[in-house]
Amino acid sequence: MKKHTTILDLAHQLGVSTATITRALKGHPDVSESTRKKVLSLAKKLHYHPNAVAAGLRQQSSKLIGVIVPDLTALPYTKMVSSILYQANLAELQVIVCESKGATTLEAHHTSTLINRRVDGLLVAIAKEDGNCTHFYEAEAAGIPIVFFNRASTTFVKAHTVVPDHFTIAYESTKKLISDGYTQILFLEKNAKPDFLKGYLQAFRDCDVPVKKEWVTSFELANAQTGAQYTHYLFKEEIPFEAIITNNTSLANGIQHVLQQLAAQHIKVISLVDNPHQDSEPLNPIYVSPHSIGEKAFELLLNDLQHSNNVPSQYHHVKMPPQFLHEEHFQQNNFTISTWHSQPSMRKHE
Repeated sequence: MKKHTTILDLAHQLGVSTATITRALKGHPDVSESTRKKVLSLAKKLHYHPNAVAAGLRQQSSKLIGVIVPDLTALPYTKMVSSILYQANLAELQVIVCESKGATTLEAHHTSTLINRRVDGLLVAIAKEDGNCTHFYEAEAAGIPIVFFNRASTTFVKAHTVVPDHFTIAYESTKKLISDGYTQILFLEKNAKPDFLKGYLQAFRDCDVPVKKEWVTSFELANAQTGAQYTHYLFKEEIPFEAIITNNTSLANGIQHVLQQLAAQHIKVISLVDNPHQDSEPLNPIYVSPHSIGEKAFELLLNDLQHSNNVPSQYHHVKMPPQFLHEEHFQQNNFTISTWHSQPSMRKHE
């Protein structure tokens, strides 16, 4: 895709501010004739054209938006923010990125700071889905539109949402395991998300395979140690199982570690969400592209900014469909948790 020249590009090449470029293009008297000629000459050379999207924003716009994510070092959020920054550059908007560290108090502080900076809109990956979100009412009162992405608040509803389609991810992952010959598939969850469980159960129904209630376990505390302890319990009690699906990467890592110790790699482990600090591609070949989440979130926000009152007439709740990696691609990337390419074998550890 050919990169469009922006005001920021002109400013960088001439060593002046974007404000100077804007005034020069509009023939403002504060800009000297020599500077104006340089700007116009470079604009013609680089085929600069005023951005119709930016021109459509409200006149009192600060051309500034705020982004808040829990963890900037987490690969999925890095990709989402990268996508947002790219789209914002095309729309000639500036972005302030903040990190909440998964703490609602810090998220509230950043929200207040961004409002004071007169941002035009907020893109937020919520710190805690069921946490206190009263700070967003301050943004609503200021007429600032909000889009929640990847994780949405369950207590503040006056916002657009863009989240992964958890039902389809769980459904397709479970169905793939069943089609590969696995029928005793455990489901381990943290912070019960009904769409994950519904997808898991629906796959069994559609494949006409029975599922047992005891295969589903919820954890209040989910980490690698919990996953390891539970895996040892399964073997100690000689509970038969062929595969494990979980919506928590820490559980998955703990389970996988014990399976490797017991030389039981034939048992499959599927993480329905990305490992936030995995340097390679997703752990599951059925996943939602982080870039697509960031792009869609920005699209919804930009649509609000292009309306004069900035207040949405209705809120859109988008569930992003997963993508499907081919098995060959999955093998080539040397993933930490391999799931599909081993042959099914007897599942119970002897």
